[in-house]
Amino acid sequence: MRREAALTASLLADGDVEEAWADLDEGAPGVLVVARLGVTLDPGAVAARATRIAGHDLGAVVAPSMRRRRDGAVDRAWARARLSGEPALPHVAPPSPRLVVDELKLSRWAAHDLDELAELHAEPETMAPFGGSFTHRRESDQFAERIDDWFDRYGWGLFAVHDEQGRLLGAVGLAPIPPTIHAPFEAEVGWRLRRSAWGRGVATRAALATLAWAASSGGPARICSFTAASNERSQAVMRRIGLHRRAELDFDHPSIAPGDPRRPHVLYATEPADT
Repeated sequence: MRREAALTASLLADGDVEEAWADLDEGAPGVLVVARLGVTLDPGAVAARATRIAGHDLGAVVAPSMRRRRDGAVDRAWARARLSGEPALPHVAPPSPRLVVDELKLSRWAAHDLDELAELHAEPETMAPFGGSFTHRRESDQFAERIDDWFDRYGWGLFAVHDEQGRLLGAVGLAPIPPTIHAPFEAEVGWRLRRSAWGRGVATRAALATLAWAASSGGPARICSFTAASNERSQAVMRRIGLHRRAELDFDHPSIAPGDPRRPHVLYATEPADT
């Protein structure tokens, strides 16, 4: 009987991301390959490099055969494999980095966060700024895997934010700026919180803690944040954490269709406009 799994390969190179599904022969798992445009990966070769691809203890593996050289730079590929229903996240979050502000605890992601994250992603009001609720659990799990992987790639990422009872409130932290958005900054500070966490200063306090941690640990210094022009709630957070309005850098989001009210975006940044 075919056993389904997902193998995610992410190349650390500039460019857009495309996804392609491929099925392997001999009852091997289906493979999801996420690669930078312009680089071709053979799903069979990727799977062959993943140790114990059909086992239960897969974890994260490096695929040496997936190294590619383009424009003089080496694209490092990290392959992550998992059985369906067995997320490619540790059961316990890594001990570092971890931040504490008041009752909030910020950490990397662990498998036990995924059920509550899926609940967040099913909340229509929470997900309205992001285009609507996720329709498949896999989308939510892959979101957590992707944002946790940023800590390995860049040394920073979006933290899982928990309250004093250990309940997941959402994600707050730093994210790479998509290559399709031409903002002259090193990273974006952002947040995604479940509805019950709104109005409690969670986004503001966690974002301030993230910015202070980045400044003290050699993280990115030139940071921006952007949202739909209609999203007054997020803009209020941007002002509270000390970001400056940069109207000259406002843009229409390239991933949102013309005519959609979410398409016009406003931008705030740690640096004020030149005067």
